[in-house]
Amino acid sequence: MMIDRLVTYLPFNRIHEVLEYFEPSIQNVQPKEAIIYVDNVFHPKQLEILNKIIPENIKIRYGNWRSRDMTWIQMFEDMQGSDALFMDSDNVIDPWFLQIHEQLKEMGIYSVLDFEEWQRGAKVFLAKSRKIKTIEITVESIVAEQYYYQHQFHIEESTIPIEVYSFPIYDPTVHRGGNVFFIGPKQLIYFKKMPDYEIVEKLKKAVEAIPPEFRNLVSDETLLGIAAYLMGYREIPWVVGSHHHQHGSGFVQSKPAKAIGASGHLYFAKALSKEFKMKEFSVYKQKYMLSTLKNALNLLH
Repeated sequence: MMIDRLVTYLPFNRIHEVLEYFEPSIQNVQPKEAIIYVDNVFHPKQLEILNKIIPENIKIRYGNWRSRDMTWIQMFEDMQGSDALFMDSDNVIDPWFLQIHEQLKEMGIYSVLDFEEWQRGAKVFLAKSRKIKTIEITVESIVAEQYYYQHQFHIEESTIPIEVYSFPIYDPTVHRGGNVFFIGPKQLIYFKKMPDYEIVEKLKKAVEAIPPEFRNLVSDETLLGIAAYLMGYREIPWVVGSHHHQHGSGFVQSKPAKAIGASGHLYFAKALSKEFKMKEFSVYKQKYMLSTLKNALNLLH
């Protein structure tokens, strides 16, 4: 059992997470190849710093894409014709995760929720998901005992049952909160095959239609949901299987940020409608026309 390619992506100001979380994950799952994509790199001294601190077994790819979505576009372009397990940079993968990977990889795409969110109830994800099957993994007895107490799994000897759920990518409900397109949990996500080149290039044009200062307010969960939908997927299998170490550099969105974010989605939806001519993107556009208006009016109160 082996993962061919383990990839993470992060802005330059979070580069310490490669040493804190990505390197332990590499040690745990021993991929054939480990790659980091580092955004906001625009000066030779930054590259000098990266080359000094990043271990030699990790390949560095860098750019000044200035958003998660454009970083994903670059990763999709670079990895045409190959598979990869992508991980958020503030996660750690356990060694037994390889057993999960072996049982799910033939599904084409699967994603992973962190144990910490599961313990909090995972209400957002479970409310929309359906259980599709149970798989089993085998771990050392002491690990099984620890997981019994920490996560309340039912344990028989050293076998842990892992429930597999399925999350619907597309929600056409315009007058309700939530995203029209959303990939579901995304601490890790596996693509057996990348979106084809034509899809990626059209997605790139659509992301570029969003004003640069708005782009980071359109989540990569939305972009990934759209990419998977265009590949023919309607639901994404997911399991619980990583540990999330909150990076601490985020913030609670203010009213202005919500208004700008809704505008960013509207720019994106309009561009997607132009590129793909699909009714689903008309629904996406309609929802964020309403959301932009609502959030703009909220600024007046």
